[in-house]
Amino acid sequence: MWYIIVLKRFYSSHMIKIGVVGYGYWGPNLVRNFFVKNSCILKTIADSKNERLAQVQKNFPSIKTTTKTDG
Repeated sequence: MWYIIVLKRFYSSHMIKIGVVGYGYWGPNLVRNFFVKNSCILKTIADSKNERLAQVQKNFPSIKTTTKTDG
C-alpha cells in the first residue's frame, strides 16, 4: 500500500512538497513522475524495507529516505 502526502504549498512559487509512503509496486512510478514535475518537490520517501530505500538513494540521491512514517 502506498500513500502520497502533500506537505506544504508555497505561496509564491506554487511548489508543492510531496512525501511518498511505500516504495513497493507503484512507488517507483510515482516517484519518477513527481521527480520530473516542475510544480512539486519530492522531499521524503518512507518504506519499511531498507533495500527499497537503497534503490531510491541510488536512483534519486537528492531525496531523503526514512523507515519512519510518524512526524
